[in-house]
Amino acid sequence: MFLRIVLIGSLVTMLSISQTKAQVFFGAGYTHVKFSDRETDASGGLTIATHYHHQVEDSKLGWQVALNVGMMYEQFQDEAFPYQSYFSDLDIIPSLTYRLIHRDKINLYASAGPFLSWTVGIRDGNLDHPLSHIDEWRAGIDVGLGFDYALFEKLQLKIMPFTFQYGNNNYQQYSSVLYIRL
Repeated sequence: MFLRIVLIGSLVTMLSISQTKAQVFFGAGYTHVKFSDRETDASGGLTIATHYHHQVEDSKLGWQVALNVGMMYEQFQDEAFPYQSYFSDLDIIPSLTYRLIHRDKINLYASAGPFLSWTVGIRDGNLDHPLSHIDEWRAGIDVGLGFDYALFEKLQLKIMPFTFQYGNNNYQQYSSVLYIRL
C-alpha cells in the first residue's frame, strides 16, 4: 500500500510540475524487461514516457524525474512448448544528472538514481511454465546516458539511447527513448 501511495504522489507531482515553465519532454521508445534469471521471464515492447529535467544554473549538475509506461509482448517459439507473455509496467525514476559536454545546441549527460516499478502481466502456460499472473513491485538503481539537441528555440529533442535498471530479484530493464519538447 505504501508503494502505491508513493507512486500516486509522484504522478501528481509530475502533473503539477508539467504545468510550470520547466523543461518537460514527452516521448516513446523501445524497452526490454527481464524479470528473473530464466530466459522465458523476459519481454520487450513500447514505452511511453514523460520526462522533467531541471539543470542547476551555472553548474554541470541537474536533476530529472521520469514517468514511463511500458506495454510488452513476447512470444517464444519452442517447438514442443510455445510460450507467450503480456506485461505492462509503470516506472517512476528520480535521478541526478551530470552534464558531460555542453555546446551551443547540444548537451551530453549521464544520469543515476533510484527507480520504483510496478509490473502487471500474464504468462501463457504450457507444460514447462503454467499460466501465471504477475503483480509485482520492483525497486533498484537506474543509470543512463543521453543527449539533447535544440533544433529551434521552442523545439528540442532528447535522446536516451541507453537506460539500464537493475533491481531486486534480478530485475533488469533496458530502454531507448526519443523525447520531444515543444
